[in-house]
Amino acid sequence: TEILGKSVRIIFSTLGVCIFYAFGYMVLPLFAYFIRDWRMLLVALTMPGVLCVALWWFIPESPRWLISQGRFEEAEVIIRKAAKANGIVVPSTIFDPSELQDLSSKKQQSHNILDLLRTWNIRMVTIMSIMLCDG
Repeated sequence: TEILGKSVRIIFSTLGVCIFYAFGYMVLPLFAYFIRDWRMLLVALTMPGVLCVALWWFIPESPRWLISQGRFEEAEVIIRKAAKANGIVVPSTIFDPSELQDLSSKKQQSHNILDLLRTWNIRMVTIMSIMLCDG
């Protein structure tokens, strides 16, 4: 979702999670009907998640996250690869050196658990996430 625009990111990520949860709940009885042993059912339901571990080595990190961590060269390599795969001509300078210096010189803020309650928007997201995970 990090490559999506702000207006679409929240909708896409929320709907994606909800749709896959709903699909999983609908398919579970079908799996349980055909796989009667609970241990084998658990193995069958766990295997897709285990197979996703292999994606760790194939899916690159988000350039936005790399930039936030100060890893500008890695972010530039990923952006260049994505542009090449999409047939887009990449400018010679992706990141302005003065902007990189400003980003790297900014002090990292320390966060604590109370930051989840500071603003109304973040407070509502936190409460809804707790309700979703608890339910």
